[in-house]
Amino acid sequence: MLQALITKAEGRPAIFFLLLSLAFYCPLIVGYCFLPLSYLSLTPLWYDPAVVPKNFDLSDAVISFTPLDEFLKQQISRFSFPFWSPYNLGGHPVAFNGQAGFFYPPKLLLLTLFPTWLAHGISLCLHTWLAGYSSFLLAQRFGLSRTAGLFFAVTWQFNGYLSVWLELSIVGTCAALTPVVILTALGALDSWRYVPAFAASLALLVVSCHLQFIINFLLFGMLVGLYLARPWTAARLSRFVSGVSLGFGLAAPYLLPSAILMSLSQRPVVTADFLLSTYRQFLASAAPTMV
Repeated sequence: MLQALITKAEGRPAIFFLLLSLAFYCPLIVGYCFLPLSYLSLTPLWYDPAVVPKNFDLSDAVISFTPLDEFLKQQISRFSFPFWSPYNLGGHPVAFNGQAGFFYPPKLLLLTLFPTWLAHGISLCLHTWLAGYSSFLLAQRFGLSRTAGLFFAVTWQFNGYLSVWLELSIVGTCAALTPVVILTALGALDSWRYVPAFAASLALLVVSCHLQFIINFLLFGMLVGLYLARPWTAARLSRFVSGVSLGFGLAAPYLLPSAILMSLSQRPVVTADFLLSTYRQFLASAAPTMV
């Protein structure tokens, strides 16, 4: 039976990974919301480092990201695009805050078509599928067998790091787009016709979500790329630089204001011990998961 499943998966990998993702997210069919809503009762109205849930950053899904998406949904329904939210303290810039992902086309489309909670779940499902399928294509580019490629892709699609941070969606978005960026970058090294695809996928990753996560995944992709792109030649380097320049150029209208705003922002003053304790899960799992 296992061999028959592997044979079918090898023949139709895109459908195979879609079915895996749909099976994982089947609770959406009965109205389940993939958000840790219980955190609302544990999180104070204002930021208080002394009173936090155990998995500190998952609370962001319900006190930050979902309200931002709901606000964007409301503005889209009024044929308006919000650069400023009057509902956060005395007002707060939202489009360029480096976390909202307001310029990410799939988010805009899903929020236009569906309620916020459902758009969130569908986005998780589709990005989980893309994480698996794009990883499979990348494995083929590595020269792995189709069976090994399936193992490689399913491992990335449902690894522990993504599962722990699933509700945030920003990790899954990066996990889905990173193999696409690496795959198109490797194609661009060999041919100019892949440069637009490389630039577009890079721009999508940059505008997709939280800049901190994006930087982490870009650094990981760069390390992988430096190894896989050997041997470097002037022609290969010129195509790569052109793709990077075009990609960041496409993302610049979002990236530059966001970077400036984040550089001028300040988090509440907390001790180094508290930060290390808060982010120990991330520090312990991010590097080995990516490797």
